[in-house]
Amino acid sequence: MVSAAILKAAATGLYFQKQCVVSTTTMQAPLPSGIFWLQVPDSALIERVVGRRLDPVSGEIFHMKFKPPPKEIESRLIQRSDDTEEKVN
Repeated sequence: MVSAAILKAAATGLYFQKQCVVSTTTMQAPLPSGIFWLQVPDSALIERVVGRRLDPVSGEIFHMKFKPPPKEIESRLIQRSDDTEEKVN
């Protein structure tokens, strides 16, 4: 859950200024033009995480439903240990 303090900091640009890389000159982050809130059902988030697979050869990430891998590499894909329903809950 995002706190009111974080939203206020984001709205004033304070959060984004802290994310800027400091160089020999002073850098200022642009103020955000808006803030949006996404409400996603837990079931959709779980489906995304549980279906994710990693190709250890290329480092590419696939999703078994939304971005299926080519059949020829499907057998070498791995599921990360934190991509399970138990870890999400």
